[in-house]
Amino acid sequence: MADDLATLRAAIDAADADLVAALGRRLAAVRAVGDLKRAQGLSAVDAAREASLHARWSSLAAEAGVPSHLAASVLAALLDGTRDEVRRRVEG
Repeated sequence: MADDLATLRAAIDAADADLVAALGRRLAAVRAVGDLKRAQGLSAVDAAREASLHARWSSLAAEAGVPSHLAASVLAALLDGTRDEVRRRVEG
């Protein structure tokens, strides 16, 4: 049983590493969006884009068997952090 637990925990650790790597890729893209918005004089926040993200994440979560409240919580945390990052880049 200990071997099974260790194997399962290793799978969780690998998934966590994938998530953090994906966050890094996402943040790099967010920073580029912020720089582009600044260069083009666009607003830092795009409510329509955020609404579409909520719908997309809801669909992706359902397809992946992820509880909707968990996906919504993760997305909310991502948007909170990335809004701040974009604002810093747009507003200087």
